[in-house]
Amino acid sequence: MQVSGSRIKLWCPLISLALIQFFAPVSAQVPVPRRLRFKVLSAGKLLVSWKEPKGEYDGYKFIYNTEPGGETSELQIARGENKAIIKDFNPRKEYSVKVIAVSGNLHSRALQGKYTAEDQSSDGDTTQPQRLKEAGPVEEGNEISGGKAKV
Repeated sequence: MQVSGSRIKLWCPLISLALIQFFAPVSAQVPVPRRLRFKVLSAGKLLVSWKEPKGEYDGYKFIYNTEPGGETSELQIARGENKAIIKDFNPRKEYSVKVIAVSGNLHSRALQGKYTAEDQSSDGDTTQPQRLKEAGPVEEGNEISGGKAKV
């Protein structure tokens, strides 16, 4: 009888903890930004915008570089500002962009896209949207406009 009583004392807290973890709401996830868009503002400026995520977050980490092997630049952007301007834009280069929502020390998955000037329309605006394929799990609704989407 002592053996089964000690097993119950051991398993009850573990089962309770498992049930709490399973049914507790997930509040530690940071929402992912959506719909990356590009627009050439001038010969030296590229506007990158995105749709703000639903949920709680503090701001964004905006990371970009030129392909292949260009220097990586990172900007911190406040909540409510859902755009960034690449001021050293060179229309002959390909740009790789990541937008990450930040909440304290937590980060969302990255919204990623690439821009090339090949598909740019004559007025400098973006062309038809294309689906963006991500390396990790794909969230429906992550779209890229303008330029050419590449994996």
